[in-house]
Formats: sequence, structure tokens, C-alpha cells
Amino acid sequence: MNTDNKTKKGKAIEHYIIYELLKNDFDVFVPVVDTGTDLIIKDREGGLVEIQVKSREIKDDQDVFFIKDFTPSHKFFIVCHNTNTGDFFCMPSKKFHQMSKINEKGQRVMTYKDIEIRSDYTKNQNGIALLKKALES
Repeated sequence: MNTDNKTKKGKAIEHYIIYELLKNDFDVFVPVVDTGTDLIIKDREGGLVEIQVKSREIKDDQDVFFIKDFTPSHKFFIVCHNTNTGDFFCMPSKKFHQMSKINEKGQRVMTYKDIEIRSDYTKNQNGIALLKKALES
């Protein structure tokens, strides 16, 4: 990405995730106001899942994804995107909440290494499958 503007980078990654969801036949909605939910996906029966997208340029395994503290829910997922590789990991917010730590700013943080090695989290197309399963429950 050629811009150093974090807002533009974040929005571009959100649109990349929207692209991935659309090509996998999700109905995707974008809230007018970002209050911790970047995207909402819906199935044909009306089930909804909220998604928070986070992206980072990962330089080493100790780089972290950070999210403003939140209330976990089985219908709220975190998508962490590595801008260097294009890989993204989808995880239930309950897992992120459970495995993350609170930093001095009150944000939940988890290292890239912790995200990558946990078998609970799923990468790329496996993450898409996890979101489909969440809509079914």
C-alpha cells in the first residue's frame, strides 16, 4: 500500500475483507457509524454476525493487534489482517477476549504469534467457513 495514512489503510483493508466475504456469497452491510463493528454479515434466514476488522504491518511475531476493550459475544468476530502477507484470521470475540491482555491504554492486545499458532483461530478460507458456521448457529 502506498499511503502512510492509517485511516485510509484501515478502510482499504475493510474493503478487502468485504470483497472476500462477497465472493463467498455473504450479504455484507457496513454501519454508517463505527462503534466497534466494521461490518455485519447476514444469512438468508436473518441471522447476523458483527465483525471488527484490524490490520497491521507485521514485522515480527511479537507485533500486536489491539482493540478497544469490548463485551464478547458468540455473534461478534474479530478479523486480524497481516498487510505484509495478505493473510487474515477470523476468530470469535470470546476467544480473542479470553486470550488477549489489557495494555496500559485499556486496549485488548494479542501478538501475531499467538494468533497464528492457536488452532482455535482460522486463516483465510477456513476463517470464511467459521463465519458461515456462526451464521448457522
